[in-house]
Amino acid sequence: MSPWLAYGMAHYVTTVPSSKTPEEAFAYMSDLRNFAEWDKGIIRIEQVKGSGAGLGTIFDITVKGIGGKDSVLRYETVEFDSPTNVLVKGKNWMFTSVDRV
Repeated sequence: MSPWLAYGMAHYVTTVPSSKTPEEAFAYMSDLRNFAEWDKGIIRIEQVKGSGAGLGTIFDITVKGIGGKDSVLRYETVEFDSPTNVLVKGKNWMFTSVDRV
């Protein structure tokens, strides 16, 4: 069992077919500025540290919140191993989101 499930946390895994090379797909998926293209709940993305994708980059991502109140999550890239792995952690006052691509 996933360690995330042991704590009752949501855990999603998916595979998406692509005609891109692993390097092209990684470059696109690891750049958080592209997140809004597949997550329609995102209102705005602002990079606050770094330039593009890479270890240590930080983004403020504004999402549609409950009851119409928007929420900002600060995402940091904490692992970056091109072209196979990127791990980003987003936090706000209410929860933490951990995303591995």
